[in-house]
Amino acid sequence: MTNDTMQSRQSPFEWKNRLKEIAKQTAQEQMIVMLNAGRGNPNWLCTLPRAAFFLLGQIALMMIESENNQETSIAWQESIKYRHENFDQQLSMLHEGEAGRFLQRVMKEAKTSLGIDEDTLIDEWVRGILGDQYPQPVAMLTQTQKFVTRYLYDVLGLEKGDRDSLNVFAVEGATAGMVYVFNTLFHQGILQKGDRIAMMVPIFAPYLEMLINEDFGVEIVTLYASLRDEQGQHLWQFPDEELEKIMDPSIRVLCLVNPSNPPSVAMRTSSLQKLQQIVEQNRPDLMIITDDVYAPFVEDYQSIMANLPQNTVCIYSFSKFFGVTGWRLGVIAMDKDNVFDRNFRLLPKVEQEKVAQAYEVIASDPEKLTFFDRLIADSRDIALRHTAGLSTPQQIQMMLLCAFANDQQVERYKLNIMTICKDRMRKLYDGLALPIPDLPHCASYYTEFDLLAYAKEKFTAPFLAHLDRDVAIETILMELARVYAIILLPGQGFGDARLSIRVSLSNLKDDDYTKIGQALFTTLARMEEAWGNNR
Repeated sequence: MTNDTMQSRQSPFEWKNRLKEIAKQTAQEQMIVMLNAGRGNPNWLCTLPRAAFFLLGQIALMMIESENNQETSIAWQESIKYRHENFDQQLSMLHEGEAGRFLQRVMKEAKTSLGIDEDTLIDEWVRGILGDQYPQPVAMLTQTQKFVTRYLYDVLGLEKGDRDSLNVFAVEGATAGMVYVFNTLFHQGILQKGDRIAMMVPIFAPYLEMLINEDFGVEIVTLYASLRDEQGQHLWQFPDEELEKIMDPSIRVLCLVNPSNPPSVAMRTSSLQKLQQIVEQNRPDLMIITDDVYAPFVEDYQSIMANLPQNTVCIYSFSKFFGVTGWRLGVIAMDKDNVFDRNFRLLPKVEQEKVAQAYEVIASDPEKLTFFDRLIADSRDIALRHTAGLSTPQQIQMMLLCAFANDQQVERYKLNIMTICKDRMRKLYDGLALPIPDLPHCASYYTEFDLLAYAKEKFTAPFLAHLDRDVAIETILMELARVYAIILLPGQGFGDARLSIRVSLSNLKDDDYTKIGQALFTTLARMEEAWGNNR
């Protein structure tokens, strides 16, 4: 990596696969458990919204069967009565339980807080969970959007203003959101090959990898979270001089994951305010893409979208906090009045007309389509827009997750999840014989580990120089896999330093992290001994 630009290198996730083969063999030979801390899939899952989903499915089927011939396994849509009294009748027959009480609380709260009457909500629940029709509207089901929008305002720390100002598109997880947004940016011509994109690093590796391929071919400018404390430890925050790089008018897009992945630290308030000042005074045309998947793990979190709503597209996934990675639940959210539309209107007229022509198959006035409209159409290659949208059962599960986030039980759930992550961080650093880093706004979902800083604390200066000069991170990672059946990821692939490691704190048993810390210490100690013997 040069000062400002990131060069192509092999994905850390490809490295994970190679390390897994080595670790798997070690585990079999030594009859030990493989510890894969390279995965970001949490080992917890949120149960009540799932229980409510499956109960809702049972109720929906009972409502069908009460109106149709069960012998043929055929039900007729028009004969089903999606009404409150039918729903209550079926719910009482199933003896409710906590899931039933949760659904009743949701119905009551939806009416008082969101203005949704029971019959309207039940109609969307039953039709949605049965999945008997295409998603309509294609962006998101009407009542589901009310729940999701309220949740986004809360979890992202947005101003409690007019929630109708937010466009929300339900997508197949944050990864789909990434692809859809960048594809549309290029398809609209507001981002082109050779353009410059600023990346706030370290960052989720695919953001770097997908944009340097031939299809996109952009130049990446890195803004590095280089601040350290008085002891030289990373704070994973950005100095003003890094943020000021976006004053360069050749930079078209700023891309960030906040809280960061892998350091797992949310941007401090002063940096958010600095970015806001730069954009408002110098770069009102700047387009910002923020991935806020780890927002729920940080108390009083605030997204850059709260500071610069008209400049920002937010990609959010429910996967991590609720443990629903297999469900593929995410959203793309953006303000209805936004710089993406304004930048498109600044293109030469001939380019605007060329783009509009591609949408003539779905709109009589394609030039009036917004960026958000085209984003949805592009997700199905335009011509298949009428079949766009996340499946309706997925959307109902998403709604129930958002309802749970507003339920009386969520605080206990959130406290437990955050405590689990922090305890695992503590156990890792206990194994390393180091104090836990003092990191305000830390999500503790991952930790990014600087091996040179660690070696400086625990090993001799000559060995530190040897590490810095002669040792590849792959050597250390392969040794951990070969000897201990432990899998960690190289931080360099996320835009961090050459000798850095990402450890996922989300997916192993608590005590496993002590073993990982001890194994890393022992590996470096053995390397120092071997190096000393061969000098």
